[in-house]
Amino acid sequence: MGFTDNVMAGRYSSNDLAGVSVGSAIWLPLTLFFMAVLSSTTPLMSVEIGKDGGKSNGTIYKTALITAIITGVILFIILHLITIILKNFLVDNQTFNITRRYLMYVSFAIPGFLVFQVFRSVFESTGKTSAIMISSFIGMLLNIPLNYIFIYGKLGIPEMGGSGCGLATSISTYIMVFIIYFIIKKGNLIKNGNFSTSEVIKIVKLGLPLGISTFLEAFIFSFGSIILAPLGSLVVASHQIALNFISTIFMIPLSLGVAISVRISHRYGENKLMLSTIAWKTGLFIVIVISFFLSLLMYLFLDTIISLYTKDQHLIQLTRPLMILAISFHIIDAFQVAANNSLKGYHNTKYPMWVVFFSYWVMALPLSLIFIYHFNMGAFGFWLSLIVGIIMAAILLGYKLLKEYNFKNM
Repeated sequence: MGFTDNVMAGRYSSNDLAGVSVGSAIWLPLTLFFMAVLSSTTPLMSVEIGKDGGKSNGTIYKTALITAIITGVILFIILHLITIILKNFLVDNQTFNITRRYLMYVSFAIPGFLVFQVFRSVFESTGKTSAIMISSFIGMLLNIPLNYIFIYGKLGIPEMGGSGCGLATSISTYIMVFIIYFIIKKGNLIKNGNFSTSEVIKIVKLGLPLGISTFLEAFIFSFGSIILAPLGSLVVASHQIALNFISTIFMIPLSLGVAISVRISHRYGENKLMLSTIAWKTGLFIVIVISFFLSLLMYLFLDTIISLYTKDQHLIQLTRPLMILAISFHIIDAFQVAANNSLKGYHNTKYPMWVVFFSYWVMALPLSLIFIYHFNMGAFGFWLSLIVGIIMAAILLGYKLLKEYNFKNM
């Protein structure tokens, strides 16, 4: 949905794309943090399936579901409070108004996203991921006409511009939730269980480092929209186009990484350690090969991709070098996310958290500020600093796998 939101907002105007970009930089890292915490239910349920086989653990499921609903409501309130103080950070009144309205609309989707993550974990833990694909695909398809209706004001609805993307996202999200819930109930995939405070502790203990790691990684990308805002809406829009497209493509290695994590967790639960090593080595090889061909395709169709977002020639010229940089590190980024998920399969979430903190916030962030403001490199300098952080993360995560999880025998 983020892809269609940015394409359609960019087609409407560069100011609306900038407004959606700044809004996304606020709500997305917060939501991804809690989604990552809840994603710990995937390896927890996977290990139980590896031990016992059969359905997902009902106690873990119900505990995670109730936690998701409560957390979603709290986050909804927080986002509305953020819209009150947002004006102090945005100089451009037009961008502020678009961002404020967008955040108010999209905040309704937050509880839905968190609940969807719990449902998603059920299918990921059992290896039956087709339901995730079906519900997500339907949600994405519906988001396109909904965006068109709300952005341009069709069917008697007032023209909302880019902020209408937030309302379209909220509606699409709950349609996805209802579809995947129906599939869960029909498939009878959950054992009976009750809410358990001990399971909350397990989820938080395993998931909190995941959440912090995901937040730190997501926010460093989103932070670009904030620190680039003083340079103008066109600079922010160019950054957002590159970020949005590469993030969309990033879903492919990320999904493969989740599959690797589940495979490792099953073997780990069965105490078949050598097979778990084979799982992550095979998985990383597949991720690298697929990412190579994806990078090649992106290079070949670079101008076509950018033209999907905007017809503004100045914006296209600003975006092109950013896209080239983003594509150039895609293979390395794919490797590090697969390695990160491999460690997650072994229930090691603290080490990746510190790797992300060091790579992005200790190394990449200071470099980005130097490149942007001292060398006047703008958005290009920000993306250049990200490459440094991603390379460091890939090296440290790969080293950890080879050193501690390279099992040679059963």
